[in-house]
Amino acid sequence: MALLRKLIRWFVEWSIIALIVVLLLDGVLYLIFNHPKTFGNNALTQLVKAVNIGAARPQPAYDPDCSKFDFDINYRFREGSCRHKSWEFDVTIRANSAGFPDTEDSLIEPEIVVLGDSYAAGWGVEQEQAFPALLENQLDRKVLVAAAPSYATGRELWLLDEMDLSRVDSVVIQFSENDAFENLEVFKNEGVTPIHHLVYRSIARTNLQRKRYLERPYYPGKYLYLVWLAFNQPAAPALPDDDSMAKHFLGILSRSKLAEMPDVNVLVVSIYEDHKNDAGFISSLEQRIKAEPGNSLYQRIRVLGTSEILDQEDYFILDDHLRPTGHEKIASALASELSKN
Repeated sequence: MALLRKLIRWFVEWSIIALIVVLLLDGVLYLIFNHPKTFGNNALTQLVKAVNIGAARPQPAYDPDCSKFDFDINYRFREGSCRHKSWEFDVTIRANSAGFPDTEDSLIEPEIVVLGDSYAAGWGVEQEQAFPALLENQLDRKVLVAAAPSYATGRELWLLDEMDLSRVDSVVIQFSENDAFENLEVFKNEGVTPIHHLVYRSIARTNLQRKRYLERPYYPGKYLYLVWLAFNQPAAPALPDDDSMAKHFLGILSRSKLAEMPDVNVLVVSIYEDHKNDAGFISSLEQRIKAEPGNSLYQRIRVLGTSEILDQEDYFILDDHLRPTGHEKIASALASELSKN
């Protein structure tokens, strides 16, 4: 009997200690998730960032309030407005009738087209703070933004078929390293594997759970559960090397509508996640362009890297996208390049 009482006491004591540890850890995570600026960029917030990206942040591409399934390009923004909220921002996405994150007027005779993924679409900032809108103001020229989260170069270029290009003289193509996987697929197969609408709906359900979890009141263990979810996600595959990414990018570009538009200049701007270095891709792209001086399309391409323009402070702490300051720097750099035309 004495041994049994001793075991029960030991179990209770260690259970209390474990509960205290869980509460302390979850409390720290609560503070970081809800007050990231207090902690700044460090190893601990980088860990929480990985949790946020892997298991916590909602994706507007799979939010039925923001997007809809599309048989050709898998999804596009839904016309109208929706709310995009995460731990560090709460913004409104507004899309026109074409499903582009821009005004309806921008569809009529734009002079510059910006193609891209979530960076060009203005993830995490109001659309007037995103670099395409800032670029339009700085140049005093009509800019059309055709971008959506997770789009890669192939899907972006296909959108040109839906546009009024009668007055377009420049196309800006925003590239990110996560374009590499889809670009490889498009380069090899001349198309992207379509998502079945049932698969899209399944992903959308998971995304809705994330969205609701974000709004759920705090309870002990809420944030440790996110850690558990993140560490049970499959590991991301290794990126292709820089030269392969440049080869695939130019190959897709050469098969696009832009190859048949000799009066349109192309400006490629690379924006890498979380201030990663894009110098290798930029160098490979420039070398491949210089290696074919007789290629008329290549002679219309200019390249702009941003890893030397941006600082870590230009990115959110718990998200790998840009704050308004980053968009301001990119808009100024693009305006400077486009003014040379």
